[in-house]
Amino acid sequence: MTPETSYRAAIHLLDQFWLAYRPDFDDGLPVLLGAMALNTDGQPMDPACAGDWSLALHEAGHGLSALVQFLEGWRARGEGKDNDISRLLTWIQDFPHSAEQLWQEAEAAVGSPSLQAE
Repeated sequence: MTPETSYRAAIHLLDQFWLAYRPDFDDGLPVLLGAMALNTDGQPMDPACAGDWSLALHEAGHGLSALVQFLEGWRARGEGKDNDISRLLTWIQDFPHSAEQLWQEAEAAVGSPSLQAE
């Protein structure tokens, strides 16, 4: 999986998580999703996200580990609502099999022609 495809998988996972658990969260995840969203040129709305993702890939490898690294960096910088990102990271830690399954579903989804066309 390319770095770009894994980034899209991360967006997809976070979006699906937000849709499923929206009532339990404030606005930290939507802020993060807005920053990560891709412009028409394929770059994140917040250019720092591209560098942060590259760093996460370098430090943690691909997959869910890279997303965790990325989220920890986002939280450490004080971006968004800390409690939302912390709750998400806790969920990943407490339910690793569910989190990994959600990651695998996200990887499969970004490979679908309908998502690639967006």
